[in-house]
Amino acid sequence: MGVHDYTCSVCRAPSTFACHEADGGECDADGSGQSDVVLDLFFFAAADAPPASASRQPEAFEAARGRARRVETRRCTYDWGRWELEPSLNYRQVAMNDGDPLGVWQVVRPSHPDGDDESSPLTLELPVGEVVWAVSYCPTCFEAFAGARAPRPEEVCLLHLQDAARHLRLRPAQDKATLLRQVRERVARRRA
Repeated sequence: MGVHDYTCSVCRAPSTFACHEADGGECDADGSGQSDVVLDLFFFAAADAPPASASRQPEAFEAARGRARRVETRRCTYDWGRWELEPSLNYRQVAMNDGDPLGVWQVVRPSHPDGDDESSPLTLELPVGEVVWAVSYCPTCFEAFAGARAPRPEEVCLLHLQDAARHLRLRPAQDKATLLRQVRERVARRRA
């Protein structure tokens, strides 16, 4: 792997962490990325959808997300050979490199309803006039920061926690328990 082709909305680069806090060693992000991704999908009436700027301004998405008709959480796998999520969401058209700086993006309809174009077919049934926004999570962030159970501070690598706080533009707290709570509270604004 070695290249991060999707953006986690919490930590940005979906890395795996070798945590050595317990043995006093130095923690390290291995940089290989992750193949799995968790998506929160928000289905809006077109008139209620977030503005296009929401992919760069999370507050705009958060202000609109309560108007979603429904929300679904899906687990997908990233196909590194095709540079695409499986099942497909036309991800590569929207969420690569600078096109998805925050891991918050609008799902794109296929160019041709019959799927004969170069893009992958959309695997969501979208009624006319409905818009879907996605929020991406690497599995590590989803479990630690969006999961129903808050982990104990010792269950989360400090390096990962600091990466998440930096990407979420939080001022890091001095103690790990407070920082964990701050990150979970910030992530909850995109989910609840």
